[in-house]
Amino acid sequence: MNSVMTKLVDNEEFLILDSEFLGEQVEIKLVIESVNKERAQQLLAYQYEKQRKLSEALIDKLVQALNNDEYIEAMLNPIHISDTGKLMDGQHRLTALTRTGRTVQL
Repeated sequence: MNSVMTKLVDNEEFLILDSEFLGEQVEIKLVIESVNKERAQQLLAYQYEKQRKLSEALIDKLVQALNNDEYIEAMLNPIHISDTGKLMDGQHRLTALTRTGRTVQL
């Protein structure tokens, strides 16, 4: 059975999704965070070892989108962090963010 609840812990609000994944009951924590260049660098410093190679063309497109206020934030384009804190998905978006002065919701 799937359920969704909102929790507030240490003044941080997040959604908890209880769901089934590959036959196992799992809890997924969704947090929307304002991410700037410094925070993006922190997230990039601790990432899953088997990330695909960075594409400068994709990063350039994302930088252009960020600078033109055309970037789709959080809910449609989330960054995935494992339960151990490793970056699983989002290296191109975060790398692009480090090349701008922007802060976005991720």
